[in-house]
Amino acid sequence: MVPWMLIFLTLLHTDNPERDDTKEPILVVGSVTPLPYSCTKRYEWEWIHDGLPVGKTSIQLVAPSGEKESWTLDARLRWSRQGRSINLRQRTDFHASSLKPIRTRQEKRIGAIGLGERLGIVACEITGSEARVVVQDPAAGTQIDRNLPFPDRAVLLENQCFEHWLLIAAALNRPTKEKTKTIYRFSALIPSEYRLLELTLKRDRQERIGELTLWRWSVSSSDFEAKIWLGPEGTLERYRQGPVEIRRVRPVETTQTEEKGTDGR
Repeated sequence: MVPWMLIFLTLLHTDNPERDDTKEPILVVGSVTPLPYSCTKRYEWEWIHDGLPVGKTSIQLVAPSGEKESWTLDARLRWSRQGRSINLRQRTDFHASSLKPIRTRQEKRIGAIGLGERLGIVACEITGSEARVVVQDPAAGTQIDRNLPFPDRAVLLENQCFEHWLLIAAALNRPTKEKTKTIYRFSALIPSEYRLLELTLKRDRQERIGELTLWRWSVSSSDFEAKIWLGPEGTLERYRQGPVEIRRVRPVETTQTEEKGTDGR
């Protein structure tokens, strides 16, 4: 058990949140992306706090390669406000058919003026109805290794990891036997806090924002309340929680044809 854990964490250390990979992933001809995003580009969402831009999350969908069957969301967050900063990279592997997460690998550097930076590492591996979470604090030399329940149809919802909402949004957009279903309930695992949170999402109404017609959903839990706005294909266009709003950045030159990507979606 110990050698596996050390190898797992070594792989985490190779994910440098400050590094920008320039290679474009190759999508196998004939394959269909499980999310309404192309594999040939990186997407951005801007963080707004009290009306001021404070950071950006950039996300790329990575197709399976070689013997790897899972898809990956490769996400980076760069955030800065009032002398504090967050530089985060997380890769989330998931099943295409069910959208169920398989594993996550995260490195997060938190900085503050006069205090320097602090690195935190969180790894999560999901097998069946159980999740193994390993949290490491290199500066303190501590490591916590726990097994937690992961109920059927559970989702991940890690702190500052906005990309997990893309998987939740896609789940809301998938057809069900109940064609008029407007309420969904999920158990959400927060790996870094070793706990589950119960989420309820209710579809509110359609709203016109710019040239887009979006569905607004209400999110409620014991910890927070929020709103999310989804596009017709299940794209996540906006998230709002208290004074924080996260908006998708759409390049002016992007056309409808380009937005669908080269994979036929």
